[in-house]
Amino acid sequence: PDAEIHIVHIVPEDKEVDDAEIEKSLLALTPLGAKQKVRAHVVRGEDAAKTMAQTAARLGVDVICICSHGRSGITRALVGSVADKLLRATRLPVLVLRPA
Repeated sequence: PDAEIHIVHIVPEDKEVDDAEIEKSLLALTPLGAKQKVRAHVVRGEDAAKTMAQTAARLGVDVICICSHGRSGITRALVGSVADKLLRATRLPVLVLRPA
């Protein structure tokens, strides 16, 4: 009940976005009645996996949860996987959620 949840959105360094609007959208993902403190962060970085690992370390999180597109085979090899790179970029536990 005293846990903190950090929702992080990574954007490229040079991309102009409305941080406040993105944070508002991220906070809207919080389930109704949630008792945990939820914080939203817009973080800039060119390498999403590395930026996520650094952000998690800075925030002192216990576990990182990330979604996967569920690609496999050639597509996964060509496009790459942020989740795979994140697993190699951090020593923290990583929970990868795959689409249904």
